[in-house]
Amino acid sequence: MSILPSFGTLAHQTCQVFDTSAFRVVLGANLLDPTDHAANLVLGDIYNLHSEASSKTLIHVTATIKSEGSEKTLQVVAPGSEIGKAGTPITPISRLTFMSDDATLTEVLVLSIGNGDICIHPLRPLRPRFDYTLLTAEADTGYAEFATVGMVSFARGTKIELADGGHCAVEDIQSGMALRTRDHGAQHVQSVSFQTVSAESVSAPVVIPKDFIGNSAELLVSPEYPLYLADNPVEPGVLATEAVTLAKELIDDDFVYQRKTGVVDYFQIRMPVAAIIFAEGICAAAMYEPVLTEEKRPRRKMAAMPSHSIRRVGTPKHAAKSVVKSHLGTKTEQREERPAI
Repeated sequence: MSILPSFGTLAHQTCQVFDTSAFRVVLGANLLDPTDHAANLVLGDIYNLHSEASSKTLIHVTATIKSEGSEKTLQVVAPGSEIGKAGTPITPISRLTFMSDDATLTEVLVLSIGNGDICIHPLRPLRPRFDYTLLTAEADTGYAEFATVGMVSFARGTKIELADGGHCAVEDIQSGMALRTRDHGAQHVQSVSFQTVSAESVSAPVVIPKDFIGNSAELLVSPEYPLYLADNPVEPGVLATEAVTLAKELIDDDFVYQRKTGVVDYFQIRMPVAAIIFAEGICAAAMYEPVLTEEKRPRRKMAAMPSHSIRRVGTPKHAAKSVVKSHLGTKTEQREERPAI
């Protein structure tokens, strides 16, 4: 089935996806099997991302299709996507939850593109050679959530740092303007997408108060926005590493919350490289990077944060395993050898 809406009038969204074969079982009942529909998976199986796995950029839009007097809203592949044909419907078929050895929970959406291709979209970064234990597998379309995952966007009024040290409101950013990036120096904006969405649902902006994570002013971003917390000392015994958290994971309803009222104007900045830019003084992704490896990114220290606001990285492995066992209610067998993937 192919649907061809007027793409020029729609705000494109991007997300990174992997072939299901890149994320396989390395220990458990479905040994060596790739990620699949929830009905075919076994809780407690341990998965690894292939060390040479590479992601593809899925560009999609929300399209309203009129047929025989009725309207249907769905996500479809947009022109320029590295996977799928333009106009092909995208259907989330499963929602999976994994726990890594550092006790971080990671949700993964299994997507069906048209009638054939199946791929996965992790809602937070996956790292090669890390163990991910499957905790839950739901045959849930997750449409509303998928409609926002590519919405790596700033709300109107957010100040973005320019290459010359000045600042500009995100709604005034234009193609060709040079922005300061953390790892790539000055980079020119490729394009800026804009859309107005309801703020009374899962797409409502996350409000982060001034100074909460070092931001110089109140920061409003989409729930799936990856924020980079770094360069501050950590407590003794805690693994020193860069912390990447999605904005929605900071929500505690006391300090950080979703502003669910009216509508919100979202702006997505797209760069020619997967760059980390500066918004209200903190590091934020201009484009979502699902895989962070030590080779690709310098090791940095996690910011000292209130315990209620972010999961701590570096939790001892035995603690993570005990949580997994408690959740599943079963013992996980250990093996000396695992197949290389």
